[in-house]
Amino acid sequence: EAYHPWSKAGQTFSPGELFQHLIKKAIPLSKNNTVPYKPPSKLPSPPEMYKLGTSADIDTALRKYVDKIAAIEEKDYTERNICKEKGECDRWTDRQELIAPNINNTLIGYKIEMLFEYIDIDGSQLTNWYHRKVTGIKNERTNAVIMEWDQECLGKGDQKRTVEKLLPTKYNPDEPKQRAWRQYLQ
Repeated sequence: EAYHPWSKAGQTFSPGELFQHLIKKAIPLSKNNTVPYKPPSKLPSPPEMYKLGTSADIDTALRKYVDKIAAIEEKDYTERNICKEKGECDRWTDRQELIAPNINNTLIGYKIEMLFEYIDIDGSQLTNWYHRKVTGIKNERTNAVIMEWDQECLGKGDQKRTVEKLLPTKYNPDEPKQRAWRQYLQ
């Protein structure tokens, strides 16, 4: 009843005409009718919008894939363990720098793993990574460094300090070989 358009049939109503409608029609209606607190509207609510710094509920989205993901992870762990038992791979290989570090004073304090192959009591060949720390540089030109072995890596009669050559060609090889070396990340 109180409605009045801003324009009609191409004619825009002036502020005076709108004011007259307010005084003559809308205000008198308020004496007989209840004026609503807010205008009636039937708009759909907006979708939930995520804000910067929040995350969507990924669990809900991925719930149907939980079993598939678990099966893939289990298969991956099984394959990795088989590969590791054979001495063909391990989880630290891919985490290494691509290029061997320079053999100079900046290497002092660097923790290193070195691969050794040995024959077990039963005659089988075993490979294992042993770790230690560079404590000095013997000769930069020949890549000779002074190493101090971690106590847990020493066997009976092993020396605590040794001089080793860290050849760049043996740094983190794709296939493990005797005296291969890399950074100790564990």
